[in-house]
Amino acid sequence: MKTSFLVPSLLALALVAGGCQQKFASPYQFDEYRASIAASNANRKQAIDECVKDSSTTGLSPSEKKFIAVIMGLKPETAAPVICTRFINGIASGQLTYNDLAALARR
Repeated sequence: MKTSFLVPSLLALALVAGGCQQKFASPYQFDEYRASIAASNANRKQAIDECVKDSSTTGLSPSEKKFIAVIMGLKPETAAPVICTRFINGIASGQLTYNDLAALARR
């Protein structure tokens, strides 16, 4: 990952990962969730939809959300679906792990 995209990527992950910490209280729950969204496109779509819905309650101001969108090269109105799609696909593919999310939650 390019350094110039590191900060916005971390901010974007923080945007969606905040709500996930409660959902994934243990590595076992995370693994079950990952397996579910990896095995079914319907489950993955539902997870993305839930992520978009949850991203509206992150505690970030509209200007902070707009800033994240702009530095990621996204339109503010499409940022949440794009970020959530990347996030959920990262979990499904194994590129994002329970430890990654736990480390993000500690920041």
